Amino acid sequence: MNTHLTETEQKKKGQYFTPDDIVDRMINFTDLDWKGNIYEPTAGDGNIVMKILDKKVSIGMTPQEAIDTTYVNEFDEKPYNDMVTRVNDWCQEHN
Repeated sequence: MNTHLTETEQKKKGQYFTPDDIVDRMINFTDLDWKGNIYEPTAGDGNIVMKILDKKVSIGMTPQEAIDTTYVNEFDEKPYNDMVTRVNDWCQEHN
């Protein structure tokens, strides 16, 4: 799921959602302590958050540990609600 805004909406809101292929490259080429806390300050509809959670589980963390060490922020209600739905669905799939 990716929130697609028209070009006019993007300019008006200043929102540009990161495409999946870019997120994949960011996750794969980032040298982080994946078991530590990670903060996503502009979470949008959750593309980066979902990949962070998947990465954390792929290195051996439990889904609960992944959730407990991932922090997000998003001010716009629509993408925030979309992200929360995606994270809830992810939690259901990993239980």
